[in-house]
Amino acid sequence: MTQGIISVRKKGIGMLLKAVVGCDGYNARFVVEAIRERYGPRGGQPSICVPTAQELYDICISNGFGCRHCLVVLSLNPDDWNHPSILGKTEEMDEEGKARYLDTFHVAQFNPRWKYGTADYVELIKL
Repeated sequence: MTQGIISVRKKGIGMLLKAVVGCDGYNARFVVEAIRERYGPRGGQPSICVPTAQELYDICISNGFGCRHCLVVLSLNPDDWNHPSILGKTEEMDEEGKARYLDTFHVAQFNPRWKYGTADYVELIKL
């Protein structure tokens, strides 16, 4: 299996972003390095910037984490912090699958691609 998850948390807020793929999950470490380099703490100061859903999506694609056919990025909806929004390939999801993505967003290690929730490659980034 090559399914992968990258979850991004912000101190004081919680889960902000979650990228889920069904292929090339082994490239998660490259995405994590790119995010830490671009958005990580500087000079001992905490990070004040975090990627947007579109920025995370682009970083994932440019680092070979999944592909445009399987990559889904969830992010907190700024209008309603309790309900994440979905960016990516969602037209193939049935209602149960889409609900699982939204309901398990806050669980960093849970893979919503299937009901058992496991993935081979899981990374958590704390900014």
